Amino acid sequence: MDSLSWLILDHFRDYDKWPWQRVNPLEQQLEDHPSFVFAEVLFILLAGFAFLHATCETDAKEERRLKLIWLATFIVGTVNDYIFMLLPVVDNFWQAQGLVMLTPRMPLYIPCVYNGFMYWSTVAAARVFQHWRPCAIAEASLAGLLAMIFYAPYDMCGAKFLWWTWHDTDPGVALRWLGVPGGSTAWTITFTFCFSLLLRLGSDLGWSQIKTLALACWSTPLMLVVLNIFTIIGFDRVGMPGPQTVLAAALCFAMACVCQPIPKVWPQKKVHPLKRPEHWSVRATLCMYFATLVLIGLLFSPEKQVSTGVHQQFGDCHATDIDLMGYERKRYICRERFPTDYFQFNCPEAARSSITPEASMTDSVASWYTVCGRPHRNYKSWLSGLLALCGLGSLLFYFSFSLCQESVPKPPPAKMESSKVESVEVSDAKLRKRRTRESTPGK
Repeated sequence: MDSLSWLILDHFRDYDKWPWQRVNPLEQQLEDHPSFVFAEVLFILLAGFAFLHATCETDAKEERRLKLIWLATFIVGTVNDYIFMLLPVVDNFWQAQGLVMLTPRMPLYIPCVYNGFMYWSTVAAARVFQHWRPCAIAEASLAGLLAMIFYAPYDMCGAKFLWWTWHDTDPGVALRWLGVPGGSTAWTITFTFCFSLLLRLGSDLGWSQIKTLALACWSTPLMLVVLNIFTIIGFDRVGMPGPQTVLAAALCFAMACVCQPIPKVWPQKKVHPLKRPEHWSVRATLCMYFATLVLIGLLFSPEKQVSTGVHQQFGDCHATDIDLMGYERKRYICRERFPTDYFQFNCPEAARSSITPEASMTDSVASWYTVCGRPHRNYKSWLSGLLALCGLGSLLFYFSFSLCQESVPKPPPAKMESSKVESVEVSDAKLRKRRTRESTPGK
């Protein structure tokens, strides 16, 4: 317990060493990192719209628990982010400095990102498999698949436009597709699956919203178990999830959506069908989200993005440490070894505020310095992947939010009265016949 407390205090002690600001000037951000400004505004607006949806939607309001889902995404998502940030054996990503910073490593928009891919995926999956075809396993599986489609294009843009930087030799993010670590995509699909499944379990057990929220906070430990299972199924090394892990998870979850397994021990609740599609603004907003990511990919050049802030520690090239699974990795980044496909240290067009790693060194280590983006190596393939994912995402979310079960029309009152009269007449006729038969033996 003492070592855990020391670990947490040591992490936050570094915050006083960095020249960070809680609010960064918009003009400076637009000059140095314009694509990141668009991303921040996009997700903050999306979280605001999700709040309006959660509070204003009235169809099966109590049954859908929209406010709980909205709040849970912020709490569970932010806790998950900081768990992996606090542990030195996992710590393998560093966020760029945004317009508003909660901490030196947590821009305000990051909790909104969690809200975006977890809220809309969970709500869309519930519409399909709770209010239309009830199956908790299929519902959670669809939520994971939708989250993967929602997050993957953002992951593509973020990695290339320096919205964050990854550890250069960490095994968990080493295997990549279109520049995106397979571990990041596998985490997205399994984490949202666990989040949706635990929320549904709490609801089906009839638990209060507070108890259900507490249950959802176990999403991260459960995700680690599920992720390692799919890593084994995908024939990747445990602790090194890659594209094969993503494929295994996607196929298994797709099969669950088709087969819709219902465990006998799972508590069954009465289905409350939604009688109308989601409001058109929901479908339009999600289509606009994917369209905005495409526009970012089309309008901005990665080589013009400049990120000054906290990055992987710069130091001795030969120093090593181990990750959570015991794999060896390089502890520091250096000029002789860094991910040249994503950034560089020499910034010819950098802003006047750029800082070289050597200039910010303390005790032969630097954490706060400037990196600049690199041009696309294969822009056509990257853009084709972005367009395909955004197009597929728009179609899936549009379809999911369009599903509804129309109410059965009731017959007119006049016809109901006539049918009642006819049934009474038939019953009277049967009664007269029975009475006639009963009197026959007496003759």
